[in-house]
Amino acid sequence: MLKDLAKLKIELFCHGLKFDDKRFGGKGRRSGAGPAGGRFLRLAKDIIANVPTWPKFVKESIFELRYEDNEFEIWREEKELVKVELIPSRYDYYDKKTSNNIMMRKIALIHGEDCLATTVNQRCYYWRTGQQCVFCGIEESLKRAETVAKKDPIDLYETAQSAIEEGVCKHITLTTGTVNSEDKGAKYMEKIVRKLSTLGVPIHVQVEPPKDFKWFDKLHDAGAETIGVHIETMNPESFSKYCPGKSNSSSIETFINAWRYCLDIFGKNQVDTYYLIGLEKSIEDLIANLEKIANLEVIPFPVQVRPISGAKLEDIKIPEYDDLLNIYSELGKILHKNSLNPFQNKAGCVRCNSCSALKEAYRYLS
Repeated sequence: MLKDLAKLKIELFCHGLKFDDKRFGGKGRRSGAGPAGGRFLRLAKDIIANVPTWPKFVKESIFELRYEDNEFEIWREEKELVKVELIPSRYDYYDKKTSNNIMMRKIALIHGEDCLATTVNQRCYYWRTGQQCVFCGIEESLKRAETVAKKDPIDLYETAQSAIEEGVCKHITLTTGTVNSEDKGAKYMEKIVRKLSTLGVPIHVQVEPPKDFKWFDKLHDAGAETIGVHIETMNPESFSKYCPGKSNSSSIETFINAWRYCLDIFGKNQVDTYYLIGLEKSIEDLIANLEKIANLEVIPFPVQVRPISGAKLEDIKIPEYDDLLNIYSELGKILHKNSLNPFQNKAGCVRCNSCSALKEAYRYLS
């Protein structure tokens, strides 16, 4: 049964989910950093999915969310498939203000079931030069006034504290747009981490490799327990095509060296990299690159490219279910082969796992 639900999660990634968004609390975050455009569902105790709701392809989805007899159900082509839990799209702290009079929902949101997530710097230098990653919508939520450009440490501390008191924050994810400086944004991230670390909640940070890797030490010393150094693709042609600014600034070899450096600081199972499904020409190449990453003892976190409003790449072919299942099945074997266990990750995207089927690959599909 759980293996079937793991497969359903992957199928939902491919098709998305139709539902009455006005009745069920909206379609979720429309844009921003990371795989936006979805709602969170619990399919089983340990299977949570960020299911696409905004992209155009969802209109043709074979899946529909219904509410019958006080229960949420996923239907497929007019047949009830499974009962699910629709994770809330709003929390009490969203309607509170910080001491600086900023709405807390503009400071940080809940991802998955218990991860408080925010982009500490919502602007990215590559957007200034027209060289942003083509799948990224980091500044779109700023244009819609859904967030603030730079999160003040006090505002973020008070927001996190309120979410913890509400019982909805068990770990924290901090990402950032790349800053036009040698630290790439790590300096301000360190300041934020040092402030939040007093709350006693595990913290995950995400940053492009700084020129001086000692910033990784400073982030760890400030209180970060896990780190994501995200390359998105290890194919040189794809890296240059889809990440023009980042590929000019940081080579693939720089990322590899950064991962090795971080492993010495954060330890095994605490270093990961996003890997986007849909940027490479073949499934075989993608799987081979996932294995290369895992062989370095870094957790590859595969997520299919999701069309995001405002990104340069708004239309992209969604992977077929059989291909996506094959990728995750092979990934499960690769993780076990390298003794990588995502369930031992302390904080961040790997622990949350809503946008990927990484943990399902490890536990049910290998």
